[in-house]
Amino acid sequence: ALVVEFTAVILVLLWARLRGRKVGRALWYAGILSLAGCFFASGAYDAALRAVNTVGVLFAALDALLFASYFILGERLASRYSAWTLAVYGFGFALLAWQFAQPVWALPWMTTSPDVWLRIAGINDLAAVIPFWLGFIALRRLPGARVSIVATSEPFIAAVIAWAVLGQSLQLLQIVGGALVLGGILIAQTHRPTKDSI
Repeated sequence: ALVVEFTAVILVLLWARLRGRKVGRALWYAGILSLAGCFFASGAYDAALRAVNTVGVLFAALDALLFASYFILGERLASRYSAWTLAVYGFGFALLAWQFAQPVWALPWMTTSPDVWLRIAGINDLAAVIPFWLGFIALRRLPGARVSIVATSEPFIAAVIAWAVLGQSLQLLQIVGGALVLGGILIAQTHRPTKDSI
């Protein structure tokens, strides 16, 4: 599912091209290299992880479209609003949307210890609020296509953190995947855009 989500990189490049912006060969190579790196860094080469579930694939494809829209719309909005403003509105609308699936009043407030709620808040801040805030800062300074390529480093960074903090093992192909992602990022960042390109 994660690999399908990160096809958003290619979708953002396609969107830029369809909008008349020039997308250089180097960015296509960077996007494909980064996507291949995600495949290996996430461990998707493992047959046990590749079991196909039609509903899961459909949700992953929807996620890819939403992730691509984050970069496309974020680039436009970041030029007009601060990163904090975008994060507050984004998470505010997400909170309202989640009320249909899991209303706030249905949460186990009394049966969950304050320590657990504190951990949940910490995970929320470290895994959602801070990354999205930093993403909006990046979108203010770089085109969305380049930011999306850098975002493909997430699976490898997660694997390294799991190795360092949780003692999980890193397989050789995951390390190769991380190297591919870093290569894609380097290609994207060394390729200088012109006025009409990204």
